[in-house]
Amino acid sequence: MASEFVPIDLTAIVIEAVELFEPLADDHGLNLAIETTPVTVGGVRSLLGQIVANLLDNAIKYTPPGGSIRVTLTRGLDGVTLVVTDTGPGIPADQREHAMTRFARLDTSRHSEGSGLGLSIARVAARVHGASLTLSDNAPGLRAAVHFPKA
Repeated sequence: MASEFVPIDLTAIVIEAVELFEPLADDHGLNLAIETTPVTVGGVRSLLGQIVANLLDNAIKYTPPGGSIRVTLTRGLDGVTLVVTDTGPGIPADQREHAMTRFARLDTSRHSEGSGLGLSIARVAARVHGASLTLSDNAPGLRAAVHFPKA
């Protein structure tokens, strides 16, 4: 797969995804904010888009009306980091690893739609790119970070 990697404008993918999900966020009464810096990574455009879409979809799905979602894309000395934070219920620390496995459904999410594949697909797509997906507390909410180490 790495042989198929080409330089991809990750900033454009993030902006397009936010624009695509904005009406859905509005329908749910959510504030959706974005902060980016110009970033190019080697990869597959469709998979990178899937990562962003899945993280945004989850944030919108689990954040109650009046909440907010923030998407940031930054470049640091150690690589590139895409972060999606929300003000939803979050995921307890002891369930975060399980939440990223295929078909994982946490008890609190059983009333919502979904296959339980979003985070696992995002994690696999991140790994294909040599990146890591980590979930942490946003206090309140969830912080999903995809880190692409410097090549």
